Amino acid sequence: MAKPVCHVAFLWLCLLATGPALAQMERDDPRRIPYTGRLESSGAPAQGAYDFRFALFAGANDVATCLGTSVTGCGLWAEEQTAVPVSSGQFAVVLGSNTPLQDAVLASPQLFLAIAVKGPSDAAYAVLVQKQQVIASPLASRAAAANNYKVTGILDARGDARLVNSSFAGVRVGNPAPPAPLAGADALYNKNDAPADVGISAGNGGDVEIAAGTVSAMTVNASGVTVKLPLTVADVTATDDPAAANTLLINGRMRMTCPPNMTRLGAWCIDNTRRAPADYDGASSACHAVSANLCGMDALLLCDGLQPTTSDCTVYTDGNNPPLWTSWPSQYDPTVSVYSQMSSFNPDDNSFDRTSSATPLRFYCCVPGYWQ
Repeated sequence: MAKPVCHVAFLWLCLLATGPALAQMERDDPRRIPYTGRLESSGAPAQGAYDFRFALFAGANDVATCLGTSVTGCGLWAEEQTAVPVSSGQFAVVLGSNTPLQDAVLASPQLFLAIAVKGPSDAAYAVLVQKQQVIASPLASRAAAANNYKVTGILDARGDARLVNSSFAGVRVGNPAPPAPLAGADALYNKNDAPADVGISAGNGGDVEIAAGTVSAMTVNASGVTVKLPLTVADVTATDDPAAANTLLINGRMRMTCPPNMTRLGAWCIDNTRRAPADYDGASSACHAVSANLCGMDALLLCDGLQPTTSDCTVYTDGNNPPLWTSWPSQYDPTVSVYSQMSSFNPDDNSFDRTSSATPLRFYCCVPGYWQ
């Protein structure tokens, strides 16, 4: 029976990059690894056509006797190659020729190769007792900590891709690349001879998240864009047009989420609860304190007509209730102080009443529900 004395001559994946075949290799193509060895039979170099079985295991002590029976389900990966020419003891095969070697297998922390061989006159396979550890070539080892690595095609990262730079000196993307790393908001950069976009996407319904440290600032997914407030002018990217600098341009309408204590009424969000009586200045100040305005006649009429169940304005815009402050001025006499003839909403007949600003009235605050 032949005695396999196999010497590893692996060209690990990154070394394959020096060959012309890599130009046609796509990200999901099977990986192939050239392997050469020396085979002896009865102490002499083997000669003829031999059958081989190869399997990869995660541990040196994993049982490999399965190779003597079948390659099916044996190890992390296994394949059989028959009628391999052996000349003066030398043979060469390409692992992955019959059963694809996928990245999920090759990503194992360590791998050990088991081999079984059957000669022309042998009835069964002989399993080589000692496994051989797969060692990455020097080029592959360097690729694990690549520095100044140049990608001329598409760099596809399966899993998490992290750009780590303690000084955030910059990430340069584009053709031609900028002459020096950029900083701050310009760290992700695209510059082409023709206009192009820098795209960030998450497949299969995932989220694209932009964060400062551990705090999420913006999330983009199929449902839309969520921006964590506060949003300041500094957070808005300026355009090249000086007239539009520090301006957020919206194509169409942007719907705002009503605060938890408010109800949507058309284009408005109105208080869920009628506020305590105050004079006009006090009511205005109370709404100002929550970044709102006194509700106008349009919002109060909407409540009276729509009858929302989450705001008590449904009740207090009906008859037999005291008037409410509104932000709309009534028709007034220019010869008399405006403060003596402010406008209030009369629920009895849905009309304006002239009211002195010193009169304590109940009121509602409103904020826009849409921005045009």
